[in-house]
Amino acid sequence: MVIDVYSGFSKAINSTKQPTGGRSINVTLKEGCSVLNPIFILHGYSLADNYVKWGSRYYYIDDIVILHNEVAEYHCSTDVLATFKSDIGASTQYVLRADSAYNLFVVDNKYPTQSQTRVTNISFDTLHGEFVNGGSLVIGVVNGIDTASAGVSYYCLTPSEAKDLLDFMFAGTWLDAGDISLELQKELVNPFQYIDSIMWYPFDIPNSDVPFTPKEIKFGYWGGSGVIGGLLNAADASKGFAQQITIPNHSQISRGYYLNGYPFTRLLLECYSFGNIPIDSSYFIDDTNLTLGISVDFLTGMGKLTLRAGSNARLIYKQYAQIGVPMKISQVSQGLVAAGVSVLGGAIGVAYGNIVGVAQGITSGAAALMPQLASSGTNGSKSAFVTAPTLIVSRQNLVDEDKAQIGRPLCQAITISRLSGFVVCEGVELNTGASKAEKQEIISYMEGGFFYE
Repeated sequence: MVIDVYSGFSKAINSTKQPTGGRSINVTLKEGCSVLNPIFILHGYSLADNYVKWGSRYYYIDDIVILHNEVAEYHCSTDVLATFKSDIGASTQYVLRADSAYNLFVVDNKYPTQSQTRVTNISFDTLHGEFVNGGSLVIGVVNGIDTASAGVSYYCLTPSEAKDLLDFMFAGTWLDAGDISLELQKELVNPFQYIDSIMWYPFDIPNSDVPFTPKEIKFGYWGGSGVIGGLLNAADASKGFAQQITIPNHSQISRGYYLNGYPFTRLLLECYSFGNIPIDSSYFIDDTNLTLGISVDFLTGMGKLTLRAGSNARLIYKQYAQIGVPMKISQVSQGLVAAGVSVLGGAIGVAYGNIVGVAQGITSGAAALMPQLASSGTNGSKSAFVTAPTLIVSRQNLVDEDKAQIGRPLCQAITISRLSGFVVCEGVELNTGASKAEKQEIISYMEGGFFYE
């Protein structure tokens, strides 16, 4: 009988690789041996021989036993992967890992992460430049003009218009009444008491973005202030800002898009009054566009933050916070009416500090004549708008990989012959002419990891 003998043939024990070349020699099959573990007797052996092909079967030479002179026994064992390579290649299996094909969206837990954390900051500078641009005041005035907002009308004022308002408030010449003292005019008609709210916003309010009508501000029943403000329409009293950024991919993105997700990538947004917002990084696995939007309602000062993921701008987060900074306005006045003083001819009938001959209750009357500070609202903080919104990207790298020996996740049913290199299967079912023992050995290799080559 004739076999093919190979010298110095090298392959992994879990490989389907088959040899080429070799030499054909005549041998005698030792009596009483197994087909799975045959023993061949031959003349002219070589200690470099390590592999045999007999018919359609391939064998490892496990040992060479020298009998005498040029006669030796080759003790062999079946190489099941090489022998049944065609059956293995034609089968369709569920492949967990492979070298030549893989799914970059499947998380690969084969490799641990390194302990170092790398941090990158991305600022929304364009949005910040538009958002913190100049400054405007919006005042709510009770005058019954805008019935849609319960009689409170809202005016936006530029810094110069705000100065005009303060000049008017402190001038005190609100009545055309020469026979009434200036102090008493402030008592009888005080526009200050009709101001419902004052909000400062860290940007200009151009008419092109927020439609308003320039009008003289009316306080309660009293007009003629001479102060011009932009009367807002309650239905359109809002403004929006937005900027899209692209989050850089993980530095090892070639190993899988999953590295753009948690826990390999963590995202935290620091944004004005909205505070620190953790963002689910799984929304940015393969499309790393992030859009930050901020809209502001001028009637309440409330801001709405939205986060949208991807090029199709899917809404993934929404939060509300106070954007308008409440401002405090104050005024000095005297309680002349409360003091019960004479105002005829515009002269005060009781001299300051002169309490001689004054009727009972003079002490409280004198106190009422002292200048009083009247205030409305409280001051808020502008410090939240100093720094641009910033996305903090924290990342960890994986240890080095060995794709050729370990592969990458595939998790797909596929015909094995479409692959090459390292392969790991699960739940292998194989139609083959192998014996039961050989089939079990083949399945063990395929589920433990083998090389299809």
